[in-house]
Amino acid sequence: MAGWLGLKVFLDLHKARGMVPEMVTARTTVPLARAYRMGLATNLANPKSALFVASLFTATISTLYHVCLISLITHPAATTGYLRVKRKIDIGLTIVFIGFGTQLFLSQR
Repeated sequence: MAGWLGLKVFLDLHKARGMVPEMVTARTTVPLARAYRMGLATNLANPKSALFVASLFTATISTLYHVCLISLITHPAATTGYLRVKRKIDIGLTIVFIGFGTQLFLSQR
């Protein structure tokens, strides 16, 4: 498939050599405001553009969140506070997980 496309491009290049230079350099003048509106409408109608912007937005937010989280966790006061209550957090989560497991076990009987 890629070989066929490459051959087609090569043959089109050979055909373009015989074109009149005026045809190649002909331009259409479009006012700047109209060109901007056309480009904006094209990008807004293109779902790939919306997905690209959404992915950039999501990646930026995620990066900022993780940078803030790392900054908070590595702060000495936060680390000391966490180590002080770590055992209580672990016990609380253990109770919650045992409760969910028991509920799941009893619901399948």
